[in-house]
Amino acid sequence: MHALEPGAKFVCLLPLRGKRSMPEVIIHDDESFERALKRFKKKCEKAGILADLRKHRHYEKPSERRKRKMNAARRKNRRPRYA
Repeated sequence: MHALEPGAKFVCLLPLRGKRSMPEVIIHDDESFERALKRFKKKCEKAGILADLRKHRHYEKPSERRKRKMNAARRKNRRPRYA
């Protein structure tokens, strides 16, 4: 088990696109490192950081972006809607 000083932080150092705040987790006095790391990973996943990194790994031409969005819209409209 790792020992961290109370009040230490995990802060995301990856570049964020858009107007999102950077996820950070403050470690509580009685909290383990593993638990704080788990909370941090969950916050990063909810903020969509890793998905954004995967999406921007390679340059996507505007025509490819339009094509991808049109295909996603078609898939979305094909699904039956339940009210």
